[in-house]
Amino acid sequence: MTNLLELKGISKTFPGVKALSDVDLDLRPGEVLGLCGENGAGKSTLMKVLTGIHKSDPGGEIWLQGEKVDIQSPEHARDLGLSIIHQELNIVPDLTVAQNLYIGRPGTSKFGYVDDRKMVRDARKLFERLNMDIDPTAYCRDLPVARLQMVEIARALSFDSKILVMDEPTAPLTTTETESLFELVRDFVCPTTGLIFITHRMPELTELTDRISVLRDGKYIGTVDTATTPMSEVVKMMVGREVPADARPTTKPLSDEAVLRVEHLSTVKAVHDVSFEVKKGEIFGFAGLVGAGRTEVARALFGADPHTEGDIYVHGKKVSIKSATDAVKNGIGYCPRIVSSSVCSSIRTCPSTRAWPPWTTSRARRSLLPRSCARSHGST
Repeated sequence: MTNLLELKGISKTFPGVKALSDVDLDLRPGEVLGLCGENGAGKSTLMKVLTGIHKSDPGGEIWLQGEKVDIQSPEHARDLGLSIIHQELNIVPDLTVAQNLYIGRPGTSKFGYVDDRKMVRDARKLFERLNMDIDPTAYCRDLPVARLQMVEIARALSFDSKILVMDEPTAPLTTTETESLFELVRDFVCPTTGLIFITHRMPELTELTDRISVLRDGKYIGTVDTATTPMSEVVKMMVGREVPADARPTTKPLSDEAVLRVEHLSTVKAVHDVSFEVKKGEIFGFAGLVGAGRTEVARALFGADPHTEGDIYVHGKKVSIKSATDAVKNGIGYCPRIVSSSVCSSIRTCPSTRAWPPWTTSRARRSLLPRSCARSHGST
């Protein structure tokens, strides 16, 4: 049987970094192939080569159904039946769901004007087929992250794809939404299609995949059958050593001093009477389903959203945080769950770097950053 997809000797070099080194991969018809590895192993880079976002180094080959192809661009990849759902959302927030689904697609304009009615009709049919309860006329800026991820999935499935790549698609989803996604995957896969599923979650690999391929440090380690391989063996392939099943990172507070104490914090929506304290040297976590208010607590603490009630204490001193500037002055930082800006653009918004003249070039701004930071982030 001819493989649906074969990658042979794929390498990719960025300035100063060998991201992929002579990687092989194959996908069989009707298969869900799990692709896993530690952060930085090269999974996303390999899939970007496959879908035309990156060009591989000379010598690598891509074969589709026994025919060698030279993928020139993401559009060319889609024409060949390859689609990808990226780990980062690619959504235009000020457009509607329907407009995001069909942006740049042929057949969405009439007499030179965007045909919104046709896009809405097509979007409703697509959501009905996929059993998704999403309003095509809603603006994406008003939707939660989980809903936006479902829009991304619907957009990828709207193409006549033979091979679909999903890069960490369940990260923002609830258990129920994840189960719905798995049903979509099972409906998609048939004898003429295949799917590559990237995840760090071992139970998802066990439930959904037929085989698992592992990358480590940009190199291909091997492929195993899911049904006959214990997950401990997969983990060993990922990290290069035995990892005890009960291994857990541990932290120990340096003292009983509370560096941060929050009492009865409330906001207009989502957060109601939340209290907690973080001790010196402690890693403190919030857990909960999508919509439970975890992000909203963080935003209120950082001053990104106003809080209506409650007190915040830093090192025992009561502080007033009404804006992000107040939070930064009191030593509180915030890394949002979705980061799309470049390093320099983000640092440009900090008070200490606002003195940069507006005409300063990106290269000049990088030169003002610490050398280790500029070196780590390359040309960003």
